[in-house]
Amino acid sequence: PGTLLLDPLQIRRFDASTTSRTTRVARTPHPEQRRANMEAYKLHPLVLVQVSDHHTRMKAQLPPGEEPPRVLGCLLGFQTGNREVEICNSFEVPYTMTPSDVPGGPDVPVFNTTFLGQQQERYKQTFSQWDVVGWYSTGQEVVPQVDLQIHRSLAALNESPVFMLFNPKANLGAANSGAAGGAGGKSDGGPGVATKDLPISLYETVVHATDATTAAHQTFEPAEYKIETVEAERISVDHVARMSAEQSAPAGQYVAHLGSVASAVEMLNSRVETLLLHLHDVDAGRTPADHGVLRAAAALVKQLPAAGSGNFRKGFLAEYNDTLLITYLAAVTKGTAELDVYTERFNTAYDKHSRRRGF
Repeated sequence: PGTLLLDPLQIRRFDASTTSRTTRVARTPHPEQRRANMEAYKLHPLVLVQVSDHHTRMKAQLPPGEEPPRVLGCLLGFQTGNREVEICNSFEVPYTMTPSDVPGGPDVPVFNTTFLGQQQERYKQTFSQWDVVGWYSTGQEVVPQVDLQIHRSLAALNESPVFMLFNPKANLGAANSGAAGGAGGKSDGGPGVATKDLPISLYETVVHATDATTAAHQTFEPAEYKIETVEAERISVDHVARMSAEQSAPAGQYVAHLGSVASAVEMLNSRVETLLLHLHDVDAGRTPADHGVLRAAAALVKQLPAAGSGNFRKGFLAEYNDTLLITYLAAVTKGTAELDVYTERFNTAYDKHSRRRGF
């Protein structure tokens, strides 16, 4: 996650809709035309963290050394303008394995449509502008026989969904970063691939046909994307990026501050114990008395609040009760103001004239 904000990936994308709906023949466009048809995806770091967490949780439930199953889910976002799609969030979707439509092909995961519809409705209640814009999966490479059938199953939710492939076996930050993918930062390596890029790739489908009499077929083509963040995500990603690989405790700014406070308290405790041990030895006659140390210890004790005295407890309870009374009065004042607003709205909607007119 530390490379999210420093080195966003840029992957070339092809426009499938123009090619398939006009001539039904897929041909390589001119570079200028490809640049004009190119659409951009804005990917938020929250999606990457959630997909990675989904895979990690599935792996943690298995015995050591066992390969985790493939995890699937949907991508949520919205379209801005005609060419940009912003991917803001994601959620996991359970699935079942069913026989493939292709004879002899591998089994295909099928989404739980009931769960998918319920999750989409829940997100719609809070984020009304979000729609299902695609789906994600873990894996080292695209499997067209399986992935295309999953892709087509989302056509009812989005006519042109995007497919995000997350490679959990990519060795991020390794020394042999030269094994990374080609221009644009794309990397589809297998196990042990060393790369400084993000272990994700975005794809969309392109319809191909050699002539008018040949049946069209779909293929996945890489899509360009860039990382888009908001303030809350930048803070969260900074916290995750500071996770130490050697230590189990995170080293974020807030946690680092708490660690420094804990270290100071431990040092104070050790010094107080040393001082008490010295005073006990002086009292028992094992150590000669040092009047300078005794005066410093007496001055330190006098600086401490008299927490055990009756006057301290009485003053503390008085201040505590005053604080509770102020809080109570503030709550009553707020409730009275809300009741006044409600009364005005009620009188406006149900005044006498309205009742006489039959409203």
